[in-house]
Amino acid sequence: MQSKSDKLAALLVAKDYNAALALAEKFPRLGDAKDTIRTAHAARVNPRFYKSLGKDPAQLVQNGIDALVKRYQHLTTKEKK
Repeated sequence: MQSKSDKLAALLVAKDYNAALALAEKFPRLGDAKDTIRTAHAARVNPRFYKSLGKDPAQLVQNGIDALVKRYQHLTTKEKK
């Protein structure tokens, strides 16, 4: 059985950031990136709401992708044994 971390690593390597955000936003421990990642997912699925708040959904999503890649960089740079 594939762990959620393994699934996330595969999504990041495949650059499927939408699915990676959807998976990671459910993780209980996201550290400092928690709010950014969760907001990015929410802005991706409901951009009109964030536009109504005067925010740029595309920028929020990009910020979340950047935070996700930085937070889980160790999953994609493992040395193969």
